[in-house]
Amino acid sequence: MFFILTSTWQFILLAIGLLAFGYLAWRRPVLGFGLVLFFCPLYLLKIGNWPFTVLDALVLIIAAVFFLKKKGRFYWPEKKFLIPIILLLAGASLSTIFSPDIRTSLGVLKSWFFEPALFAFVGLNILKDKQQLKIVLSCLAASGSVVALAALGWLAFDDLTFDGRLSAFYLSPNHLAMYLAPTFIVALGLIILERDFWRRVVWAVGAFLMFGAIFFSFSYGAWLAILAAGALVFLMAWWKAVLRVDRKVAITCSLALLLFLAAGVSQMNSEKLNNLLNSDRSSWQSRLIVWRVSGKMISENPMLGIGPGVFQQKYLEYQKYYPPYLEWAVPQPHNLFLAFWLQAGLLGLVGFVWLMAVTLYDIWKNAKNRSLVLILGAVVVYFLLHGLVDTIYWKNDLALIFWAIIALGYKANRLAD
Repeated sequence: MFFILTSTWQFILLAIGLLAFGYLAWRRPVLGFGLVLFFCPLYLLKIGNWPFTVLDALVLIIAAVFFLKKKGRFYWPEKKFLIPIILLLAGASLSTIFSPDIRTSLGVLKSWFFEPALFAFVGLNILKDKQQLKIVLSCLAASGSVVALAALGWLAFDDLTFDGRLSAFYLSPNHLAMYLAPTFIVALGLIILERDFWRRVVWAVGAFLMFGAIFFSFSYGAWLAILAAGALVFLMAWWKAVLRVDRKVAITCSLALLLFLAAGVSQMNSEKLNNLLNSDRSSWQSRLIVWRVSGKMISENPMLGIGPGVFQQKYLEYQKYYPPYLEWAVPQPHNLFLAFWLQAGLLGLVGFVWLMAVTLYDIWKNAKNRSLVLILGAVVVYFLLHGLVDTIYWKNDLALIFWAIIALGYKANRLAD
């Protein structure tokens, strides 16, 4: 769902805004990098009939500023990271070449692969210390706080989906939750990292707003993934003796745990949970059908997949092999790994799994006395866990956040405390 900018005054305001952003990025590139993440929701604004959104424009501006100012050699990731990244991009490119709808696939390749990877490369080169990493994370958490506040405004006016869930200006409640979940984790991390009391209060308020919006989205997948990611990373922190269990850490983690446990208890007798567990037309049953269809697509296109961005088209074509679908509008296969295999081919899937493996190993190996690394690791784990039941990567904003978190985690592991 896009809001298309078409009028003259909209283009004038956009030009002024982009020029101002370009000037700020030139003077303060780290803040400019962070503001791209802050403005992630602007991917919903499409620029006329051009194949570009406002978020695309911001990414290209920060990249252009970086290359114009760059002096000396580029900073490249180590080979164990660079090789899977190349495989991932190559797989997506090959799948695009053989796509039945090359125009759509090129758009996905641009906005969900190459631009996010370019953005991450810029971050690797401009971020020099952990204070700068905290600035970028603060921008991301601030974005989530603003989106959550706006979403709660939708709730106040009872502007909900037909089944009583909060989606705000996103296409679905799950999309809202998928954007807010990683920003919520980052906000919790900032509460732990910050030493100033009032800054901790600000992030606590932001986290509470995000929790409220995530709760009213009733996205059970996001709830469970946040809880599981937090539990796994906290156990790793305890095992590696990274975080002292002082009052600040204990209160933050305990409150977050209690909030989500209370959310779970509140659903014990809800109609949504009852339908999920007992109905033969629930969203879970629909996912089972989608996964079966995806498996058949993979069996017929194991190497190159079907092409980025064409799952909906193929999904409808495969109807003839199955009973009537429970859900017809299915732009993605509701599973992160199936999505990579289908839309980036086997090469892309191998690159993605390899990248995740080296990232998680890097976090585990270097986590001692690096609490910032573990917070970023929690976001990565969240992506993977929620990705088991939803297609968490395959949106403009989520792809950008994903690549940014990988880059920030890589840098945090290689910067002195």
